[in-house]
Amino acid sequence: MAWEAVDVGRRGQTGAPKSARPVWRGRNLPRQAESRVEAAAAALDRGRERDALRMLEPIRRETPDAPSVLSLRGLALYRLGRYGAAAKELEELRHEADFADLMPVLMDCRRAQKRHGAVDKLWEELRATSPG
Repeated sequence: MAWEAVDVGRRGQTGAPKSARPVWRGRNLPRQAESRVEAAAAALDRGRERDALRMLEPIRRETPDAPSVLSLRGLALYRLGRYGAAAKELEELRHEADFADLMPVLMDCRRAQKRHGAVDKLWEELRATSPG
């Protein structure tokens, strides 16, 4: 599994939470789709969230449970301020081993939706997985 740190905040937003963008190569993803996922990740890195979503849509139809697609879509939707849709994508990843890195993004989505009880639950979950 490869990791790349990215600023998950919207363009121009200061104090945006930082997270790591997981790129699970080859896991639930056809080989020919890997390069398209990498292209979508590059678009997201350049602040082209809508382009990333457009590139990921056909891959999502082919492999709806691919973690790399779900995480990239979740981050793109988050940056666009579509918090409900972003949370839906990220919720599908909650049982992944390395989801703690995306937890702050999901927490901020829930905060933006004024679902403070859900944020509290996520904090508890994060505390339980954090070493210290």
